[in-house]
Amino acid sequence: RLQESLKELEEAEPVDIPLVGDESLAFVVTSTQKMEDRDISVSLHVVDFRRGNVLVRVGTTAPTALASVDDALTLARQVDERILRVAGQPSGTSTPTATATAAP
Repeated sequence: RLQESLKELEEAEPVDIPLVGDESLAFVVTSTQKMEDRDISVSLHVVDFRRGNVLVRVGTTAPTALASVDDALTLARQVDERILRVAGQPSGTSTPTATATAAP
């Protein structure tokens, strides 16, 4: 179901990430924003995941030169851990970063 929602976002580029929750996906949208007299490339990294019947979207925005999906992935894992704690279940999310698992 999450993959279908990604197809609706024309400007989004999929990003490979380790699994978060029961189902997950990540994407990045890059745009240009004007700051004073300069154009700056800005990236929005989003991680969507599902844990049971809970759907979560986590996003981080930063200048493209500094942006990484790992920041959104870290936040998504923290939310997932919280969901598991509240549900009384042991931790289930692995800890590799997207950057470390990406193909060269």
